Amino acid sequence: LRVSQLDGVRTLGTAFADASIRKIGVSQFAENDLFSNIESLIIQLGVKECLIQAEGKTADYDISKLRQVLERCNTVITERKSSEFSTKDIEQDLTRLLNGDQPIVGLPAFDSRIAMSAASGLVRYLDLMRDPSNFGHYTLEQYDLGQYMRLDASAVQALSLLPGPKDGGNKNTSLLGLLNKCKTGQGSRLIGQWLKQPLTNLHEIKKRQTLVELFVNDITCRQSLQEQYLRYMPDMHRICKRFHKKTATLEDVIRVYQAAIRIPDLIEQLEGLETQELAQSTLVKELYIDPLRKFDNDISKFREMVEQTIDLEQLKNHQYVIKPEYDERLQMLYNKISQLTESLDEEHEEVGRDLGLECDKKLHLENNPTYGYCLRVSKADSKLIERKSAYTELSTQKSGVFFTTKTLKRHSIEYAETREQYQRTQSSLVAEVVAIAATYSVVLEAVDDILAHLDVIVSFAHVSANSPASY
Repeated sequence: LRVSQLDGVRTLGTAFADASIRKIGVSQFAENDLFSNIESLIIQLGVKECLIQAEGKTADYDISKLRQVLERCNTVITERKSSEFSTKDIEQDLTRLLNGDQPIVGLPAFDSRIAMSAASGLVRYLDLMRDPSNFGHYTLEQYDLGQYMRLDASAVQALSLLPGPKDGGNKNTSLLGLLNKCKTGQGSRLIGQWLKQPLTNLHEIKKRQTLVELFVNDITCRQSLQEQYLRYMPDMHRICKRFHKKTATLEDVIRVYQAAIRIPDLIEQLEGLETQELAQSTLVKELYIDPLRKFDNDISKFREMVEQTIDLEQLKNHQYVIKPEYDERLQMLYNKISQLTESLDEEHEEVGRDLGLECDKKLHLENNPTYGYCLRVSKADSKLIERKSAYTELSTQKSGVFFTTKTLKRHSIEYAETREQYQRTQSSLVAEVVAIAATYSVVLEAVDDILAHLDVIVSFAHVSANSPASY
């Protein structure tokens, strides 16, 4: 935040950033003596930390008032030197950070000099220029404070919009707790944002009401969306953040793939939504069906890559591996793993015959995180292995008694070593696959917003349809 005088009027310049979606927003507006405009902005954006210019030797009245507002909103205050708000380098910094070829000086937001001063302090604090991967990937938007109803901290508390620190796990003490029946993480975040940003545009309000009404009336479609599709959608923004930080794994790639293959059926489900008027079906088509079709088309090469490179058969074992035929060394290790798996099964059957227990019903072969592959029997059947030197008891747990044999232990150790060697050998190939998947981040972030919107609308419909009194 930067407080300054513009033509004799107290003016606030603000800049905010969301590193997960690489967006910088700016806003500049005249402020009153109560600083109510900036309080509304902080509530709308859900600000957690705020940078302000450090006070000089003499106390600044405006900065002191601003501090009071920030403390009332439970926002962490970080003081920075006034020199960090200098706009000397902001034009060249934003030119390098923003995507697109349009000159920064041609953007309307650039004319808000006090807001640009705040943006300069933000870019320096986040050290965005240090990471070359940021260049050309950020967007700049001018935030309109008047597009939402203005709420201050007292109003949020009085209306019980959000859960308080003393509410604990009781969700029914806030409006967010009552309305949030979302199945995705991104939906839960968006519904919280909507509660802090009530619309003032009547046309947009009616669009949301129309969508909620459609899903209230079509119970089959609503339940299908919640239970068969939305609950299986991963948080794409978080995955894209891991792509950006280069910490993503094959599991992240698979989660995106599993979501992508559900999209065609999700589109078909939305196309079957019961509508009464052309305007209603047009609205669903514009907001959901068309963007999802575009995503399905854009992600098709991604699906092909996953199907060609990743061993999808191993997913049932919760193992994320590259197909062995991709590398000669992998193929050799894969063959060895297959042989060891057969040896483990043979020992399982041999012990079953010796103890007179049916395999997989009475005698279970399990890959235990502590002991590796071992055998498990119920406590009632554990007397069969007592006083038999061929069997070594490992532990007794609620699920039964774990034990092993010399042969099983040898195969288990060899299996673990070979599996670890396979993982090391495939690591370079995994890095290539993840790097290719990371290039789809823009597409994934776009569909994430659509899924979040759909999740919130369906959540509203669920609450409305199941409420004791009609809304």
